[in-house]
Amino acid sequence: MKRLLNSQVPNKIVLVNVKPVKDKPNVVLATGKTEDYTGDALKAVFEWFKNNIGKEKGDEYHITYEGEEFVLKMVRKEDVE
Repeated sequence: MKRLLNSQVPNKIVLVNVKPVKDKPNVVLATGKTEDYTGDALKAVFEWFKNNIGKEKGDEYHITYEGEEFVLKMVRKEDVE
């Protein structure tokens, strides 16, 4: 099965074949050749955020995940300049 993963060493988002690791749920082992999808992935996320943000000045959109200490947020340029 192929999956997008964050490869921490070159700091790239890659598409790679993965296989589950026995006795470790939610852990996979990357196998085979990786394909760099960093630009495409970030552009897709950027577009997704744009489609979810409100229409008015001052609107923002954010996501977070349970257990994470960070929030990913989009605001309009005019609201930060």
